[in-house]
Amino acid sequence: MVLRPTFRQQPAEGRNAMYDVCQLATATLAIAFTALLLVTGQRFIEYRLQHEAMTPRVAIATLPP
Repeated sequence: MVLRPTFRQQPAEGRNAMYDVCQLATATLAIAFTALLLVTGQRFIEYRLQHEAMTPRVAIATLPP
């Protein structure tokens, strides 16, 4: 005797709606996290460029007059 799965024609609206909400929440969280990383990275780069400015090598290599 072989058991076969039974398929029903009834739509599972409650489960699909919940799945859609979870999927939307996950996508929103991923977008927010990506935006936060981009903004934080940009601010970090700007901070490093402002506070860790090195003197140009040309000024160090010049001879006194």
